[in-house]
Amino acid sequence: MAAKIHNENLNINDNKIFINLGGIAIGNGWMSPEHQGRYADFLKNHGLIDHKQYQDLDKLDLDLVSKVQEMKWREAWQFSDTQLNFILTALNYSNLYDYTQDQYRPSSMNFWYWMSQPQVRKALHVGTQHFSDGLDIYMSMVGDTMTSSVPELMLTLENYKVLAFHGALDIICHYPGADLLFSNSNWTRKGEYEAAERKSWWVWNDNTQVHELGGYVKTGGNLSLMLIRNAGHSVPVKQPLWALRLMEDFINGNI
Repeated sequence: MAAKIHNENLNINDNKIFINLGGIAIGNGWMSPEHQGRYADFLKNHGLIDHKQYQDLDKLDLDLVSKVQEMKWREAWQFSDTQLNFILTALNYSNLYDYTQDQYRPSSMNFWYWMSQPQVRKALHVGTQHFSDGLDIYMSMVGDTMTSSVPELMLTLENYKVLAFHGALDIICHYPGADLLFSNSNWTRKGEYEAAERKSWWVWNDNTQVHELGGYVKTGGNLSLMLIRNAGHSVPVKQPLWALRLMEDFINGNI
């Protein structure tokens, strides 16, 4: 989206609206399957799989990366599907979004019921359209999920501030994958990022009157890469106060 806005702004005319984009924030984003679709090391280092499981999963990781590099998107997705099913079976989990919560909780989808209320449907102007669970949309985009957003991401980094934050407990879009992505990507000011010192990020809690260690951030060359403690894939759900302060700090230029 940021790359699209940037390119449209370059070709602005009387029939278009200029969008004054200052930066983007990406929360546990799936940006590059080649770098982020590797789970064996992450799970082994957290003690969630043993050595034999690591070897089997590592092979699936390499197969996925190979198909991505060959631009065989559908085959890459099939390996990804096998890979994720392997993880769920090995861990006896039904939840890939927070490794401290082994089983999927239906209550996390209670917003479906809220969205189906007549007054909400009316406010959203959706008429009688069916509220989809997203499966049909997902299946129609399986090939796209295996393509890389790195070119658009690098274009954005060349021109705008980028905050990429990841909950430390997420499996599906884990922090090490994002770290690998940026370590293996190139943009003009990458040297500034590499030279930057990783720092603790603290949040003031008005209720407890203490500073809380929210995570760790490395900032330089238009990029801030942040690890958020005690949160999974959905940081605002698990740590709403920290997520709010994070956005405030990013917008105000404090990180």
